[in-house]
Amino acid sequence: MTRRDPLASLPASLRAINPTLAKPAIRARRLVTVRVIPAVDVVRVTIDGLRLTNSANAREHWAAAARRAKRERGLILRALASSGVRPPRGPWCVEITRVAPRRMDSDGATIACKHLRDGVADWLAVDDGADAVTFAVDQRKGEPREYAVRIVIATRGPVEASGAPAAGVVATSGRPKATAAAVGAVGRKRRGRNRRGAGA
Repeated sequence: MTRRDPLASLPASLRAINPTLAKPAIRARRLVTVRVIPAVDVVRVTIDGLRLTNSANAREHWAAAARRAKRERGLILRALASSGVRPPRGPWCVEITRVAPRRMDSDGATIACKHLRDGVADWLAVDDGADAVTFAVDQRKGEPREYAVRIVIATRGPVEASGAPAAGVVATSGRPKATAAAVGAVGRKRRGRNRRGAGA
C-alpha cells in the first residue's frame, strides 16, 4: 500500500515560498561507537557520539529521562561485558571525561555522568558508593559538534592495591606493629639514654 504524502494537498505556491515543506524533515540518529582498550591494571573506554545531558536542567518527561538513563547505563555495561576484558585488580579509580564543544558547571557534569558511573559499577560488581571505588569527572573542550566520553578504569594506587606494608611495619587488621628489628633499635636507643643519665 502506497502511503499518501499529507503535504501533497498544499498549493504549489506555498511550497515554493517554504521549500522545506516539500519534503518532510527526517531527524538523523546520532551514531554512537564504543571501543574498549585493555592494558595492565587499566581499561580504557572510548564512546564517540554520546552527548551527555544534565538532567537537573533538562526539561524532559520522566519517561524520556528513564529511557535515557537505561540506555546510557546499559551502553557502557554491555560494551565492557561483551569485550571479554576482566576488571583490573581492586580497589579502583574511575575517571570519566566528557568531551563537548561547551563545558558544563562541575555539578552538572557530575550529574550527566551518573548513569555511566552506574554502568561501570555494575561491571565491577560493586555499589557506586562503596569505598572500593572512587569516581572522578573531568571535561575537555571538543570541536564543533564533537561529543564523546572517555573512561579510564584503573587500580587505585600501587601500594593500596597490592597491600604491601611499609618498611619496618607489619600489615595487620588492627593497629600496625613494629618488626623485631625496629623494636631492637628502639630498645638500644633507650638503654643508651639511661647510661648517659646515670653518668651525669
